[in-house]
Amino acid sequence: MTSQTSGETSSAEATATATATATLPDRASISAAADRLNLIVISPLGRSGSFLIQSLFDGHPEVVCFSEVAQHWHHADSFRAAGQDITTWLDAHPEFHDGRSFAGEDASMADALATWFQQRRPLFEDAFRLAWDTLDDNADDRRLYVSLAVAWACIRGQDLDRLRYMVLQHHNNRAIAGDMPAILRAFPDARILATCRHPIESGLSFLTLDRRTGHASFRNYCRNVRGWSVTCWRNMEAVAAQLSDESRLRLLDLNALHEDPDEILRRMTLWLGISDDPALHGSSICDVPWLGNSADGAPIPTFEHKRAALIYPTGIGTEKGLSRSEYRFAEWFTRPFLRSAGYADPATEGTTSLVGFLWILFSHMEW
Repeated sequence: MTSQTSGETSSAEATATATATATLPDRASISAAADRLNLIVISPLGRSGSFLIQSLFDGHPEVVCFSEVAQHWHHADSFRAAGQDITTWLDAHPEFHDGRSFAGEDASMADALATWFQQRRPLFEDAFRLAWDTLDDNADDRRLYVSLAVAWACIRGQDLDRLRYMVLQHHNNRAIAGDMPAILRAFPDARILATCRHPIESGLSFLTLDRRTGHASFRNYCRNVRGWSVTCWRNMEAVAAQLSDESRLRLLDLNALHEDPDEILRRMTLWLGISDDPALHGSSICDVPWLGNSADGAPIPTFEHKRAALIYPTGIGTEKGLSRSEYRFAEWFTRPFLRSAGYADPATEGTTSLVGFLWILFSHMEW
């Protein structure tokens, strides 16, 4: 058994007491929130800061920010499979509430997030059931997500009358376009916030992560370039085509965010129509500080100016950079998109022709 200091004990007791004495919202406030709540869908285009953006919404008084990183819009189906019982559903889907995506290898954060929710789970379930019963005439998808948002707001101590959005991070770039019709049926005015960065820089980030975890290979690098640095952009184009108003989709560039966070966040809040609350300027999940998931494994302050600069152009051919073949492969695949999206390529390394590209594939093929 681990020991606790008196400060830790009193803090835990205070949290438990506050949760036990918390009151449920009234049905009128729940109905008003259900009519007002809209959805922010965050989706990453490569390794581009989607976790960071999600963590900035944590604690904002006008936004419900779940700790989940979702792979599909599937909760209505799984909730029906659980007999529409919130206790059964939470037990079957701990990834919704345990923050495992953010905790990663950080055991102390994982423990803190698990404790945070378990102390509040009885209130969450009571608030969910009240909201679910109050909204019994709503379509199942919207009814479920609004009920989850109301319950989450209750355990965060948020004022329902101030809520305007809930945040969902959809992390599966192959599934998001297919899921979008169901998302838009539930939330016709959903806002899509796609995090992005220079596609070749994204490829380098994947390679750095693979090197750190021992999975580096030319094959994996190629898959990441094709599957993320290119394909996700095309899938986001398919998402955009489904929106009735193109202004409901915005790109947020990670390098630009680190360069001038105040200005980028100001633009984002104007687009969403929410306040530029101090919570947006600090990274946390369920009030637990989050230090990033950088490819090199180093903790990241919420914003770090040095991360505004592109690394790949000056690192080609070096130990920590892209090899010349890796650069030329990425440049070949992303060339049309780089031009159409307005990304410059400041690398001085020579590009490749079709013959050169085919030679790269042949000479690096892992038979």
